[in-house]
Amino acid sequence: MNQEVDAALASLTRAVADISYGSLSHSTVQACISRIVDVLGCAMAAWPEPICGAARALARRALPAEGGARILGTRDHALAELAAFANCMAARYMDGNDTYLGGGGHPSDVVPAVLAVADAERRTGREAIAAVVAAYEAYETIFQLTQTRETGWDHTLYTAVGSAAGAAKLLGLDRQSTAQALSIAMTANHGMIVTRRGELSSWKGSAAPYAARDGVFCAYLARAGFEGPARPFSGAAGMQDHFGVRDWPRGERGEGAGHAVERSHLKPYLCYYHAQTAIELATRLAANVRHDEIEKVVVHVYEAKGLSERDPGKWRPATRASADHSIPYIVSAVLVDGVFTDAAFDRERLVDTRIHAVADKLELRADPAFSLGFPETSPCRIEIVTRDGRTLAEEARYPRGHLLNPLAPDEIHAKFLSLATRTLPERQAREALGLLLGIDQLPSVDTIFDALVVEEPAIRPLSEETP
Repeated sequence: MNQEVDAALASLTRAVADISYGSLSHSTVQACISRIVDVLGCAMAAWPEPICGAARALARRALPAEGGARILGTRDHALAELAAFANCMAARYMDGNDTYLGGGGHPSDVVPAVLAVADAERRTGREAIAAVVAAYEAYETIFQLTQTRETGWDHTLYTAVGSAAGAAKLLGLDRQSTAQALSIAMTANHGMIVTRRGELSSWKGSAAPYAARDGVFCAYLARAGFEGPARPFSGAAGMQDHFGVRDWPRGERGEGAGHAVERSHLKPYLCYYHAQTAIELATRLAANVRHDEIEKVVVHVYEAKGLSERDPGKWRPATRASADHSIPYIVSAVLVDGVFTDAAFDRERLVDTRIHAVADKLELRADPAFSLGFPETSPCRIEIVTRDGRTLAEEARYPRGHLLNPLAPDEIHAKFLSLATRTLPERQAREALGLLLGIDQLPSVDTIFDALVVEEPAIRPLSEETP
């Protein structure tokens, strides 16, 4: 870049470059490890899914000239950007990883991208941790600056920029090349929000892996000498014009504010975040009422994009991707089953007449008071009227996993084991968890990939794939 870069790009580049493992607090390191554990558990649970197998097959089409990055669950290597795509596909498929509320997407989508580059470049566990922290920092910054959903664009822009930042750290790029990687990622990765509207397709879970792949490739482009625009924020037709970017530089956070990786919310349940509180409430209510006793259900929610709209697809989702983003369907399934399980998204459950019968009696209402509290809180209230006239109600402001109601380390570990053992033997899953918890002591992240190899592939046939 021969021109002087704009202030926002300079600030972001400096923030990424200044991060090193030695600069991180114990709480930041532990938060980072928790996110790595969480997202890899999600990835191993989804590993047998046909679309994840298809992503691995695509990654194998371009073998690296030397080295390369591991494809999760295998001993195979691929180009780092393609391994990032395949591994992120598994991580994202079940919608169980973390989030930033208010349209911030899922920041741990960057983790598989960072680990792929760390493996390809033979980096240590500590270097990988620093790169994940840098990736989260870039991700959150772009989210705060652009709020892409407000202007009709998808949040996967954040994934691309975060992945580029983490990859730049691991490639050892200087500040100028890091700025180029970030600029290219910002300029080239603008997906449309139609991805998450109407009946959802498999692209809902594929858009972030695609962006992660691109972010990694942007860093390799920068290393090869490619340049991005010097003023991606403030230049003519840049992000300021498209998104109304907020003022920059923001100034430094106060002492003790921590890093972005410490500010994401974790999910106990494999579905979108807006349903997490509702699941807890429906589970409590199901202990006191049978689904066939229900006359009416009213679910009070906060107003978010499309959350309380009367979209028939929310009451009769036709695909897993739509079902795991539907409060009416999820609450109805919990009231029928008594507990939440993502098996409710299997093909045969999507046509379960018992779930449909409850959903037909369910009303979503946007509560103005709840809306005022979002995104700082995630409130929900569920009221049930029974056929014999009883009224039952439950209300909560924060689900488990929210920063103000955080999951304990043991709960995160239990989530990993419950998910990983869908694909791996329990002993292997426990050994992998032990390695992940000590990733800061590993001389190479390849050890992690070794621990997660699926020795006896458990791939579901295409005929069983949830639509």
